[in-house]
Amino acid sequence: MMKYQESFISIYIETDYLDGPLKEDDGSHSFHFEVGGKHISYGSPEHKALSEKYGDTHYNRLADIFKAALSRPLLSVDTEALDDYDEAHPAGSSLNDIAILHYTTCEPFVASGYTTEYGFTREEYRLSEMPAGEKILLGWSFGLRLDREPSTIEEHKVRVTFSFEGDRKLTQTFTVKAKQQ
Repeated sequence: MMKYQESFISIYIETDYLDGPLKEDDGSHSFHFEVGGKHISYGSPEHKALSEKYGDTHYNRLADIFKAALSRPLLSVDTEALDDYDEAHPAGSSLNDIAILHYTTCEPFVASGYTTEYGFTREEYRLSEMPAGEKILLGWSFGLRLDREPSTIEEHKVRVTFSFEGDRKLTQTFTVKAKQQ
């Protein structure tokens, strides 16, 4: 459904909780997470303030009433081995060098004055190489892939922490198991 709006984003989603992980069925160590929370709808004072904060104020055309972005900037994502993952990653160590995150953002579209390719762009980074700084106007869905198997076939626990503006941290723990040889 479409309606005329000053902003491209119709709904901002507060970063209240992290759903998941859902494991992908492709045989990889890929997981899907969704951030959820209170919806801030178009026309509300909170929505107007967020649109001004992110520069989404001059769309001025028909917009999908279900276009949603997170209300807070993402600052970082960290993964940690809770068990000995492999020789290079003992319990308590970061897995950011083998963790690849992907998400969508409409920041390039909004920043261009709504002139670049329409809508949300997919971005992907190895966590250890993810550019510093705020990631804004993100979709609520994230994919995380570990590109190395654990060294043993037992289940290994991994913790992922998403850090947002305002000292908001959302954490989930999931298990990874090496494929049997």
